[in-house]
Amino acid sequence: MQKNDNKNIILTGFMGTGKTTVGKLLARKLKRDFIDTDKLIEDRQGITIPEIFTDLGESAFRQMEADIARELGEREGLVISTGGRLMLDPANVAALSGRGRVFCLVATPEEILSRLKNDKDNRRPLLDVPNPGEHIVKLLQERKTGYQRFLKLATGDKQPADVTEKLLDFIQRSPGYFTIDSPAQSYEFIVGNGILPFTCELAGTDGMVVIITDTVVGKLYAQSCGSVDHVITIPPGSQQKTLTAVQTICDQLLDTGFDESGTIIALGGRKVCDISGFVVGTFMRGVRLVQCPTSLPAMIDIIVGGKSSADLPQDKNLMDTFKQPSMVIADVVTLTTLPAEDLLSGMAEVTKYRLRADDAPTKDILNILQALSSPVVAAAK
Repeated sequence: MQKNDNKNIILTGFMGTGKTTVGKLLARKLKRDFIDTDKLIEDRQGITIPEIFTDLGESAFRQMEADIARELGEREGLVISTGGRLMLDPANVAALSGRGRVFCLVATPEEILSRLKNDKDNRRPLLDVPNPGEHIVKLLQERKTGYQRFLKLATGDKQPADVTEKLLDFIQRSPGYFTIDSPAQSYEFIVGNGILPFTCELAGTDGMVVIITDTVVGKLYAQSCGSVDHVITIPPGSQQKTLTAVQTICDQLLDTGFDESGTIIALGGRKVCDISGFVVGTFMRGVRLVQCPTSLPAMIDIIVGGKSSADLPQDKNLMDTFKQPSMVIADVVTLTTLPAEDLLSGMAEVTKYRLRADDAPTKDILNILQALSSPVVAAAK
């Protein structure tokens, strides 16, 4: 975290995932004030949340949450633990994320139920049902899309202190978050130094996770991407952008039991990102794609990504598909292993984008170009 970075840190997630415990530990380490939105509401109303639900109704409580979100969104330097549903409301997300970073703590339904049963001090109105375990599964499924937008940190098999340290480690790396707007699907473009180990957390992956990479990049970085289920490697070079290569990758995906609930991580340069996009756009009518480009030209291409292609014997790029990534994670550390000609090629792409007068880049795209090119310029000095 940079010295002048005073953005709020917001912890969200389902009840029983450790938001308050981790939030207090994190606030202590960062020497910040800690605010639990549920506790703040109780203190101001003079009654407990179950009593608010009983006496005033859930809609009144949600309005209190919205008021708190707007209020805290105007402040800085806080660690905030939110109620489980507060950040499912887009208006609350907009209010708090403008001056803050949001992290979602997750745990399995079994772990959540065990923690809630052991919490004798707090009654949970939403779990006053005959079968709370089934109800937790149902609520998690309903909230899955809402929680999916945030970086996830699993807390189930970890001590609160360990979760806090991992969260602190990521925060101190100060990645840049940018939004790429596209008619098909907007997505986040994240640029940082040493962020590959947080790939699965950043992407909020559910289901099986498979990396597609080549033998060169895979040897360098595949193990850095955290816990994945399988790694599919192809030989390097443009000759791998064929329909035969596509079928080989799809056969391996089927052999591993991969289905539409999984996520494919494309880890490599232009060719790997291109062929992975083609596979993702055509396999099972499209699955989730996270692009992790490891060359500067690939990082530049994906800023306005979506088009992927495969070659035919007659010519290159004759088979096209459009599939926007769910997220792009660009770790500039990977640029340190590139030959000088690749970096020069990438810088030429940066210059070309900046000089295009007919289609002026958005502010976010210019900021991404700056974030990607700065390490290259610094290394050359």
